Amino acid sequence: MRNTLASGVVPADLGHYGTVRGRGGYSPAITDFTFMVANTSYMFVTGPDVIKTVTHEDVTKDELGGPMTHNSVERSVGHFIAQDDADCVRMIRELMSFLPQNNREDAPRRVCEDPIDRRTGNSIRWFRRSPISLTT
Repeated sequence: MRNTLASGVVPADLGHYGTVRGRGGYSPAITDFTFMVANTSYMFVTGPDVIKTVTHEDVTKDELGGPMTHNSVERSVGHFIAQDDADCVRMIRELMSFLPQNNREDAPRRVCEDPIDRRTGNSIRWFRRSPISLTT
């Protein structure tokens, strides 16, 4: 409930360390940014054992709810993968340095270090998880 009341008011970022299953798996879905740690973070409503019992399919924790699954599947809830816990904390701090504390503040101003003529290709595709047509 607190997550939904704060949505759009304060940035909701989640550093995910370990396994979250059951009802706890719903909370990351409504955060603004979700950080997962490689080889230790798993998120699912039900685990591989239940999937095996119900569907007779063998599925690993990684396939079902690991960082690669949640950061590569379209419309999934993961946004960043850290190499370890310390890297995750560093990444969260870096992201938070770009965000205002709440919806009434302006974003922090930072000096841009990118060259003015830098090219990134189609940057729109970088922000989206699926291709879009710019001609329609």
